[in-house]
Parts: sequence; C-alpha cells; structure tokens
Amino acid sequence: MSKPARPQQVTSACLFLGLSSALLLFFVIGWLSSWNSLAIQEGLTEALADLDLGAAGLSVQGTIDGLRTALMVATVPLVAGAVFAVYAARGHEQSRTLLSVVAVLNAVVFVATGGIIGLIPAAFAVAAIVQLRSPDARRWYAEVNGREVPPELVRSAAAPAGGASTSAARPDPFAPGAVPTGTAPTDTAPTGTAQSGPPSPVRTATLITMLSTGLAAVLSAAFLAVYAVAGDSLADAMLEAQADSPFSSMMESSATDITAGLRTVAVMCAIALALGLVALVASIRLARGHRDGHVALTVASAGTIGLGLFTLVGLPWAGMAVWVLVLLRRPESRAWVR
Repeated sequence: MSKPARPQQVTSACLFLGLSSALLLFFVIGWLSSWNSLAIQEGLTEALADLDLGAAGLSVQGTIDGLRTALMVATVPLVAGAVFAVYAARGHEQSRTLLSVVAVLNAVVFVATGGIIGLIPAAFAVAAIVQLRSPDARRWYAEVNGREVPPELVRSAAAPAGGASTSAARPDPFAPGAVPTGTAPTDTAPTGTAQSGPPSPVRTATLITMLSTGLAAVLSAAFLAVYAVAGDSLADAMLEAQADSPFSSMMESSATDITAGLRTVAVMCAIALALGLVALVASIRLARGHRDGHVALTVASAGTIGLGLFTLVGLPWAGMAVWVLVLLRRPESRAWVR
C-alpha cells in the first residue's frame, strides 16, 4: 500500500521547528566557543557583581560555571529537536511528541533572549505545536503507523469544508446547474468544468506571503523612517544605553561601530522591504494564474531565506519562506500556472 500524503501542517511545523532548533544550536555553540574570552568573562563578572548572589549562597565564579553548564545542557534538546523534526516528518509518532516538548523549550528561549521581538518566533513555535496536533495531522500519523483512525477524525475527513458529508456521494438536485434524475445531460456545459479559484496550496502560499510581508514591510519601513529622520540621535541614544548597561564591558562599541551597525540594519531593512513588495505583487499574480508570479515568488522566498538566516529576528520569515517554497512545489501549484 502507498503511504498517505503528508499534510501541509505537519510539513510546515517540522520545517520551522527543525530550522529553529538548528539556528539556536548555532548561537549556543558560538557562545560556548568564545566563553573563555576575556571580554565575555569580564562582562559576566561585572554583571553578576551587581547582583546579591551571596544571599542565595552563590559565588560569582560558581554562577558563571553554572551558566556554562546550562548552555552545554541546552545543546542536547536542540540537537534532538533537529533530529526529531526529520523523523516526525516521516511519520514517527514518538518523535512528534518529543518535538512538541522541544518546541515549548524553544518558545521559552525565544521569549527569554529576544524580549518583545522574541514573542514572534515563540508564537510560531506554539502554532507549530497546534499544527502537529491538528485533526489532519492526527489522522495522518494514525494511518502511517497502522493504527485505527478515531471515528471523529474519519467523519471530519469524509466531510467537506462546508460540513455536508453526503454531498460527494449524492449530488444536490437543487444546486445550480444540476441535472434532474433521469434527464440526459445537455451539451451546453463543457466536459471539464474550469476551476473556480486557485487550489489550496496557492491560497495558503498567498495568505502566508501577504501576512508575513505585511509585517516585515511595516517594521522595515518604520526603522527606515526613524533612521532617515533621526539616525544620529538614535546612535547617540544607543551609545548612552551601552554605557549604562551592566554588560558594557561585553559591548565595547565605539560611536563609529554603532553608526556602521545602524547603517547595516538600514540596508537589510531596505532589502527586506524590496523583497516584501516583490513577493506581494508576485502572490497577487500567482493567485490570478500567471506563471511569472510563481517564478517571482519563488525567487523572493529564496532571497528571504538567505536574508532571514543572518539574524535570529529573521528566523520566522525564513521559516515561512521555506513553507511557501514547499507549497509552490506542489503539483497543484505548478498546474495552476500552466
């Protein structure tokens, strides 16, 4: 028997969680590899010296060693998350459960390290857990592993989106264009009825593109506006904030470095804004069945992946771009633009 087709929810969830685990592992390994550097040791010592560790019976060096141990322990679930994502995509039931646990840990790390911005990838991690527990995912895992599909999932699979479970087996005689029983069909309608709208993968790719590019465009345009109006004031404010930070010894950046960093961020925001506009126009063209929209959205998604992998902030957009590429490679999507 052929293996049932994997639902889009499972594919997107495994892609996002596997990619996020791999990127977090990259950052953790980077911290551990430079842990013994003088700048990090001095910065940690200065930051922990302001805390009342003695009241908790801890020493500064003991806390630093504990943080390093915690980072080393964190590599285990991150490596496991990347592995579980591969096996969960292949239908392994236990890997799906363990991947959900890793997703919770990733969400906590995103919030703890990214603050308000970290809420975005944390929300996607939670959404991935929901996708792994969706009815389509549960039904697919049951079929792949040879288990009996629960009755409620069988009914939901048989019923169409409108909720009429018997419409496929017995046509509605009152539907527009329906032929009464016993009446021969006429030649007024063509044999193959044209599809009324884009297929599901195209609709999903268009929706994801519009939502993600809309958010990226707003954030990028807002930063570019602030940078264009008050770039010097922003650099001065960041320099003052660095001087007042307890981690100032770890962030020894001059005004020239901060200005160059802001310029780099501005360039990346300009590229993100351009990619977003291209992807938005391409998604509209794709929804109308134009092949150039399919090609342009594929190129824009690939560029988004490359741009998003530079920083942790770009991880959600990189994950959604991978999802869009998967949807664009579906046979229904390619047939829609032929």
